[in-house]
Amino acid sequence: MCFIFIGGHLELDETLLDAGLRELQEETGLKLEPEEGSPNILGLWESVFPALLSRGLPQRHHIVVYLLLRSPLSHLELQASLSPSPAEVSACLWADRQLVSAVVSDPDGENHNLQRSVSVSQVSADGALSDSSLPLEVFLSQGASQRPGRGAGQQRDHVRPEAVAAEPG
Repeated sequence: MCFIFIGGHLELDETLLDAGLRELQEETGLKLEPEEGSPNILGLWESVFPALLSRGLPQRHHIVVYLLLRSPLSHLELQASLSPSPAEVSACLWADRQLVSAVVSDPDGENHNLQRSVSVSQVSADGALSDSSLPLEVFLSQGASQRPGRGAGQQRDHVRPEAVAAEPG
């Protein structure tokens, strides 16, 4: 599993907002109208592979746009309509401001007074949601513990759930 935000691609003649709302509905079942929210672009990220021309001409090029959509609905109202696609989502959560801040600005979680586990909703093969929890470390850069026998500095295993992130309100 990996930790991802809702995402996809932009259709021809589709606005960023329309694409974001379409992907939101496809992956979570949440249907919001463009006039219901207040969208803001948070940032852009560009990825080219291979990254160096010395390794050949680019075969893939992506521009990722991080879009924040503030809904007038509370997370409880949104939760009632949540029906994640089991083909695309294995778990989801409502991330509060403190968790998001720790993930973004304090990836080791050293400067935050957070619970040691995070409540998530597991998505079954038929789309049903069940309550579960994951260790906080899953969301932070410290990741999962090293496997027995691995020395310091060797690669760690990271497991991250997919997320529906919204500030409860």
